[in-house]
Order: sequence, then C-alpha cells, then structure tokens
Amino acid sequence: MLPLENLSQDPEQGYFADGLTETLTTTLAKISALRVLSRTTAVFYKRAQKTLPDIARELGVDGVVEGTVLRSEGRVRISAQLLHAPTDTHLWADSYDRDLRDILALQAEVAAAIAKEIRVKVTPHEQMQLAHAPVVDPEAYDAYLRGRFYWDKRTPDAMRMAIELFEQAIVRDPSFSAAHAGRAECTGALGWWGYVPLRKPSRRRSVRP
Repeated sequence: MLPLENLSQDPEQGYFADGLTETLTTTLAKISALRVLSRTTAVFYKRAQKTLPDIARELGVDGVVEGTVLRSEGRVRISAQLLHAPTDTHLWADSYDRDLRDILALQAEVAAAIAKEIRVKVTPHEQMQLAHAPVVDPEAYDAYLRGRFYWDKRTPDAMRMAIELFEQAIVRDPSFSAAHAGRAECTGALGWWGYVPLRKPSRRRSVRP
C-alpha cells in the first residue's frame, strides 16, 4: 500500500494522512493471506518519480493500493483504488465517508473490501476482528496520530513529545489500547537507548528489634 495523499488545504494535516496509512497497513497485515509491505518501505516511494510498473518490479508485487484522505468538520473520507501494478490498470475503486468516531471501523471496512477484490481467503477469526472495530474518541485518535508522527522521528525530544500526546489520548479515551501501546513503546525505547537513566534498586535497611 502506497501512502495516502492528503487532500486537505492545510499541509500540516500531513500527519493525519501518514497516520491513517500506517494504521490501515496494520489492519491489512492482520489478513494472513495478504503479503503487506511495511509502511517504511512504502514511504520511500511517496515522492519517487517512478512509474507504477517500475515500483511494482522493485517491490516484487502484483497489486498496489493507493488513495486519498480528506478530513473536514468531524468527518473523514478515504478514497482507495486497487491497481494491477505491472500494467498500471485499475481493478477496483471506492470511497468511504464516516464520522471520525468510526475511523477504526472505516479502516476495517476498506481492508475487507480490498481483500474481497483480491479474492484472498479471510479466516473467521480475521472476519471477527474486522467486524468488531471499536469506536474511538476523535480527539484521542488525533492525539494518537500526532504521537505516531513524533515517534517516527526517533529523537529523545520527539519521543518525549510523543509520550505526552499518547497520554493526552489516554486521558480522552482510557480504553484506547493503541495509545497505551504507543506510550509503552516510547518509554521502552527511551530507556533502551539510554535517554532515561536507569533507576538503581533501593537497598533495604535491616531494622533491629
């Protein structure tokens, strides 16, 4: 899947399109019959001046998903299309418009539609996962995507900012598991890379009677 194009008039909304690309890629990856390239690989081709057949040949793929995203007044529209990459021909295209609270369900719906068009088998367990996407607070989701934006920078200051944003998301929606996971990732990375000093274990003092 190639990065979604941001159709907003505000270039600073790019983090929203990039975040949706990442989470939609993760949703697609839950379908075991699909081989989904990582977002890191896909982002490399975001502004590459290459034809789709050239990209497909370099990546070794037959199908490519590309699309656009537009957020406006509490709603989000995703337009996606599936292409046969070697010949650069359209196989399927559709648009989805939902309230921001249903953004996770929207991503699951897009992933299921792509799987259907590719005609891959989706297991009953995977169908259940796609069908039971939770509702998420829009402001919590926005804070989460901003957090992922800073997390991707991989610098101490950026990761600390990411932690603050993940915590904002958790305050808005305590059940938002992705925000909890993001905070844990950042905290663990700061400690692993030595940006946060390790605490020395406290010594217990013996108390005589």
